[in-house]
Amino acid sequence: LDSWAGCGLAGGAELEQAQLSCGVASDRNGVFSEEYHADGPAVAYDTWHIVRIEMKPNSGELTFFVDGQPIGTHTPAEIERLKSAQFSAELQLYLEDGALIAGYFDNIRIGQAE
Repeated sequence: LDSWAGCGLAGGAELEQAQLSCGVASDRNGVFSEEYHADGPAVAYDTWHIVRIEMKPNSGELTFFVDGQPIGTHTPAEIERLKSAQFSAELQLYLEDGALIAGYFDNIRIGQAE
């Protein structure tokens, strides 16, 4: 069981703004599924935003933030198994064929739970 918590941007040449979203997905024996999805704000191109993912160590509850505002909270269904499994937090930029979008990540920090 591999599980991911991630936030990303989706956009394209035909869209006036990009869509920021966060979610949780897992891969169980080669079968990928999205367990949770939260849409954040639509954001203007060429702007910087602060994205944060917090995980409570005892409960496994994940909270997703964009520019300091929570956009969703989720506790993975198989949290007990995940406590001993591989877990990744990711920032993503989704590109489709022919997409004219570039994304940058800056000032990335990973810290201990408080």
